[in-house]
Amino acid sequence: AVIALGATGAARSHTREEDVSTVPPVGREGLALLALGLTLLLAKGLWLDRADTPFRRARLVGDVVQGVGEPVRANFDDDLELLAAALPSAPVPVDQVAAITLGWRALPPVAEELSVSLQLEDALGRRFGQSDRQHPADMPVTRWLPGEYALDEHTMTFPPGTPPGPYTLWLQVYETATGELTSVRDAAGRPAGARLAVGTITLARPTAPPPAEIMPMADRLDADLGDHIRLLGHGPLPERVSVGEPLGISLFWQATAAPARTREARLRLLDGAGWPVAETRHVPPRPDLPPLAWRAGDLFRDDVIWRVPVLADSPPADAVPGPLAAGRYTVRLALVDGQGALVGPELELGQVEITAPARTFSLAEVEQSLEVAFGGVAALRGYDLAPREAAPGETVTLVLYWESLAVTEASFTVFVQMLRDGDILAQQDSPPLGGGRPTTGWYPGEFLADPYRLVIPLGAEPADYGVIVGLYDAGSGSRLTTASGDDAATLPDTVKVRPAVGAP
Repeated sequence: AVIALGATGAARSHTREEDVSTVPPVGREGLALLALGLTLLLAKGLWLDRADTPFRRARLVGDVVQGVGEPVRANFDDDLELLAAALPSAPVPVDQVAAITLGWRALPPVAEELSVSLQLEDALGRRFGQSDRQHPADMPVTRWLPGEYALDEHTMTFPPGTPPGPYTLWLQVYETATGELTSVRDAAGRPAGARLAVGTITLARPTAPPPAEIMPMADRLDADLGDHIRLLGHGPLPERVSVGEPLGISLFWQATAAPARTREARLRLLDGAGWPVAETRHVPPRPDLPPLAWRAGDLFRDDVIWRVPVLADSPPADAVPGPLAAGRYTVRLALVDGQGALVGPELELGQVEITAPARTFSLAEVEQSLEVAFGGVAALRGYDLAPREAAPGETVTLVLYWESLAVTEASFTVFVQMLRDGDILAQQDSPPLGGGRPTTGWYPGEFLADPYRLVIPLGAEPADYGVIVGLYDAGSGSRLTTASGDDAATLPDTVKVRPAVGAP
């Protein structure tokens, strides 16, 4: 449903004034066609552009798309601007389809083709639906003209067993060729995260419970764990996961009758000697849908995201203090009451290989020492910067030396910016070591050398540019602050950009 694009073709394929002499004389048939064209153009101006019709279902008035959901204002890296979003107003049964419409405006010129991704997640961050569109409104954004806007229509289905309840609809825009995410810009034009919460979609129970046979179970158990709660089975366990990373597993629950009590599911990780070194408990499938609210025959999918701890929860008494060791661990599941006591049998779900990174507990020699702590999570202890002078097209390498201060459940992204008077010349955002060492796996007291590359763009103005460094939560865009309350550390050195070769 592309708006204001229908007339664009005619506007783009016009006859230039200097070519009029080459146009053959217009005959009677030509005059008739010309009259018809003028009539259609007049009808478009007087009727199609002013009324809601199958050809034009919405109008852009200022920055508001009339007749399409709720107004929204979100800028994605000055390439696309979201103006409106229409979400289902009534609960959607899990076995039905949800229709979603987005109103976009391009901010040309757009250099790269962009794709749109919608993701439906619950309050725990578990995804239960997704819709990706290679071109918003089926029109490559590199072809949009200034002021054009379009309606981008999506449909979303949900896996069988999706629990009913409210879900947040998230939106991301990314480069089609590379998959690189664009940033949502705040009112000041600064990056504020890689995705936007568009609104809430509420799902209702399916029109009929799904058959157990269609559930993607790697192991069918049909195990009654007590209080009319049955574990039908589970999805595959990952073969390998590193400390600090999520160990994901899908559990499939069924109510053989209406449970009279709320129970918790307990997952434990046991080492090779059978000692439980890690444990997690949760209300299946979600705290706002406890077993006490289940009906007979309900079947729910429970996607558990359990982060393997950096430290053992309950190490053996003779264990040497330190991070969780690499090795093969057993995963076990049981139902427990509010005091943690078993209410049924404990099941072995399988084994998983836990890996751990090599760690360094001494600071390497650095060019420039620093002492800047970020939110009690990490401290920047120094950096290497080379070269200190560069021309457009050249690359400046910055190596940051971090010290981990505490275990954190949040995965932070590092940002490095070269700027002058608040204007960013070059920037790189990345989880530490290119994603190879997320902060969730850091052990207190270890040091990491973290490299970044800043490419000086062609046409950069010769001047001295400052460099700032910080950390932010990629999901929310929230930055960690320093002891002085700043959301970034300014390095004491600058980078001098020389004139381009051959420049006057």
